[in-house]
Amino acid sequence: MNTPFRTAQSDNRVQTKLLKHSRLPRLTVSGIRRWFIFHPLALALAILLALPVFSWQQSNQGGVHLFQASAQSASVCPPNPANLIIQNTCPAAAQAPFLSKDLKQLESDAVNAYLALHGLPATDASVIYTYGRQDLRDEIRAAMFTQMLAIIKKAPSQRTPHEQALFDWLQRLVQQNEIALYTTAIADSDRFFNDPCTFTLDPDIASTYKLSYDGHPFCGGLASNIFAPPVPAASYFTTYGFKKSYGAAAEQFKEFDSLLADSTLSVGEQAGIALGAGAAVAASVGAALFANFSAALAAWGTALAAGEVTVEGVGALAAGSTFILSGSTVAAIGIGTAVAGPVGIILICVAAGVLAAMQLVTDSERQADIANFSNLLDQAKNNLPDLAAMIADTSGLGNYKIQATMYSQTVPDRPSAAMLPAHRPGTDFTFEITRASGAPSISESLTYQDWDGNQATAKTWGGWFLETCTTVNAPCLAGEGINASIRYLDAAGVKWTASRFGNNFAHTKAKPDSTDLICAADTKTGVTPAGTDLTKCATYVADHITLQDASGNLITAKLSVLTPPTLSGSTLLAFGPGIPSTQTITVIGNPAATVCLSSGSLPADFSLNGGSCGTGTFRIQFNGNRDAAIHTYALTLSASNSVGNIS
Repeated sequence: MNTPFRTAQSDNRVQTKLLKHSRLPRLTVSGIRRWFIFHPLALALAILLALPVFSWQQSNQGGVHLFQASAQSASVCPPNPANLIIQNTCPAAAQAPFLSKDLKQLESDAVNAYLALHGLPATDASVIYTYGRQDLRDEIRAAMFTQMLAIIKKAPSQRTPHEQALFDWLQRLVQQNEIALYTTAIADSDRFFNDPCTFTLDPDIASTYKLSYDGHPFCGGLASNIFAPPVPAASYFTTYGFKKSYGAAAEQFKEFDSLLADSTLSVGEQAGIALGAGAAVAASVGAALFANFSAALAAWGTALAAGEVTVEGVGALAAGSTFILSGSTVAAIGIGTAVAGPVGIILICVAAGVLAAMQLVTDSERQADIANFSNLLDQAKNNLPDLAAMIADTSGLGNYKIQATMYSQTVPDRPSAAMLPAHRPGTDFTFEITRASGAPSISESLTYQDWDGNQATAKTWGGWFLETCTTVNAPCLAGEGINASIRYLDAAGVKWTASRFGNNFAHTKAKPDSTDLICAADTKTGVTPAGTDLTKCATYVADHITLQDASGNLITAKLSVLTPPTLSGSTLLAFGPGIPSTQTITVIGNPAATVCLSSGSLPADFSLNGGSCGTGTFRIQFNGNRDAAIHTYALTLSASNSVGNIS
């Protein structure tokens, strides 16, 4: 029987008094334990376990689609498609043929889970691989992590063989990282104690924690018991071990840290959809799939259906995102540059409360620290890690370790560079935009400020958004991309994600207050009840987004639903001799209908829309001739758009 251990607590035991601690950057992590992701059921996000039904569907040709899992056993590990998100599907030769199948199913299930959460058809799975840039692929990574989280929380006896295979895979990978962490920490501490003269601090750790060390005074036998060199704290060596183990991918793949940060944030977004629009999500995936995750939703099902879900101290629904966004230091950096290279790994350690410093220690303290490293290394070698305990770790460090381990199996990232599809006027939805003053206007695009203060533009394509980003304050994560969500700033500059679900949006606050509530949608209207103070919500559902435009002005935008032409107003128009006038026939429709004369004619005193068709309107102008005969004239107009036509 494996003996569980919790590395974060062990790390804390070896921390000693810090010198010059007032200069160390401190990040707020008190809310980590309150995040719903650390609660027993991982809540509505167990939805993501519902989707194997989709993943094993065979194509009409009998083959397997890119986004489906292969159910065939093979004597060798089959090659991956170049842009599969999980890059390493053969981590162990003995397990390769079977584990490859399970890992591809994990990705397939994540793809289908993402589509279901956004109300997108399963047939849109190919969009992710054909057009998806890093931001969309990060959404799939988040969905995979959430599936693994649900598996970890299950009792072993309740796991399917497929789930157990994935659990064993992840557990072994985490164990390898734990061994590497303490092996590296021991080696680096030995390097210091064996030769304090030539020892140098890691530049990323030194810069982050404002540390300095000069070994020259201790060269040539100058060191003595009286003038002993300041020793890096034990936590310095564990932080260095983190960088070289869990963070090793950051040194090899430049995109790893931004990938880790963005995927972590996406976990929170998907949580917001599931909790805010839970009942609608359940309905969208159908009864057959609902049965697969109903047990996980049992504790929430009644409240979700009634729209009454509240969570005491719900904390940050960004489900781990405080690693990136907690505290003013990291929050101010923005997503585009929040983690640039290995520095990001160190920032995550800071957020989890790991403090590195220089200290003066006695020989006994030094020996105790080294001995503790050796004990932790022995534990890592002889015991498989307790993943459930790591998830429950109140510092959040265990959660980070699991995410970093998983996401390291998805690099190098191979996002698509294919030309994105174009918005189709008359087919794809437009935006109805209302400014602080003035009537609503219809626009093909929505221009707004993203979290970094960059100018972003979104257009629709089917159930997706086609997004472009123009760098203003920070590099854009993706200059152009396709996604089902918009990251925006509200009137107060608070960061939100609006996730499209049909014609509505599930809004999730990036960094909720501990008192914020889950303002779930009403099952009848599909949106959060009117009168709710949305500023006090961690997540809510609405048919609109209120956000800052590119100039910082507040606007409200909603999807403008396509409708066939409809005549507005009377069909009887009256003109009087000697009275010049113009009257307009208005046709309502989205997109605006083309209105043309089909039959009939009027005397020369009349002008019919300047002799051409109109768009949404048709003008009839009378010149006011006093001698015009009084008569009734019949005209037939036709109006048409992509949805329908009338006459």
